[in-house]
Amino acid sequence: MKANLGWANSQWEVDAYLHYQSASHGIQTEGAVAGLVPFPGFVSMDARAAYKLRDRITWSVAGQNLTQATQRQTVGPAVERRVLGTMTFTF
Repeated sequence: MKANLGWANSQWEVDAYLHYQSASHGIQTEGAVAGLVPFPGFVSMDARAAYKLRDRITWSVAGQNLTQATQRQTVGPAVERRVLGTMTFTF
């Protein structure tokens, strides 16, 4: 299940994204052998806040996987929390 919510006015933008995945299985390989491996369900949340400084310049901060420092979402490596800051210039 996925949900997305956003709000904007003349200078501010705020977005939030919620993702729920029930327990599942994934294919994991070890050498020439492959098998189904279970992994638990998870909830992850991403968010972004942006401020339009001028018509062409926007500052923003975005976070991914904000609910936990690390989280297992597949049979691969755990996903880490990330926070990114950006400045966008449009010309």
